[in-house]
Amino acid sequence: MGQGNRRNAIVYNPDTFRFGPAVTDSMLAFLQLLRQRYQSLVDHPSSAETGRREALIPLLGTLEFAEAYLEKTEWLKRRPQQPLQIAILGPTQSGKSSMMNWLSGSTLAEVSPLAGFTVHPQGFVLFPENPDFAQDLDAYFHGYRRLPRASLDHEQLNGYALEWAPPSDSDQPLKGAVIWDTPDFDSIQSGEYRNAVLRVAALADVVVLVLSKDKYADLSVWEF
Repeated sequence: MGQGNRRNAIVYNPDTFRFGPAVTDSMLAFLQLLRQRYQSLVDHPSSAETGRREALIPLLGTLEFAEAYLEKTEWLKRRPQQPLQIAILGPTQSGKSSMMNWLSGSTLAEVSPLAGFTVHPQGFVLFPENPDFAQDLDAYFHGYRRLPRASLDHEQLNGYALEWAPPSDSDQPLKGAVIWDTPDFDSIQSGEYRNAVLRVAALADVVVLVLSKDKYADLSVWEF
């Protein structure tokens, strides 16, 4: 297998959850330690490891996703009754924010012709405000600050927005769901907010991948 096709292979049986939280905690601790080691090699490669740096960067993403997924699993064990989470993912200029507005039936996400306009996860909640749900999300998005959309700063990427937007139409099929508008994952800058995109992907029950005709054949989309 070529260097560009390397992936982490971690075999983990969810049935082991029945033995208690210690198993999950051990796996999570292992993933965190492995990710930290990879991150250290990426950030401070020795002269002998310089060639490995590019190969490790995509592997970091798989560890970040697995770590977030286990954290989500623990959250669901504590609070099993959770709303449907829908994540809209896609490359630059594919129409993610427009899809967000179409699904919600309202103009919630700001649409821009500029590539890379959205650089923070933005969740739109289609049910009345629930402080417990917001606090749970804050714990899940540890390392990030929940801010009003208007306060999100393109220079400060450690933020996310959560906005309550109960549907005005009682027949809205997605009433009771949370829809996430996300940053791109293929631009030059995307490495700076990749973890946030992966964390939303791990949180999602449904992933909507939005592509343009130009991006459909782009290998980076399918590698992500």
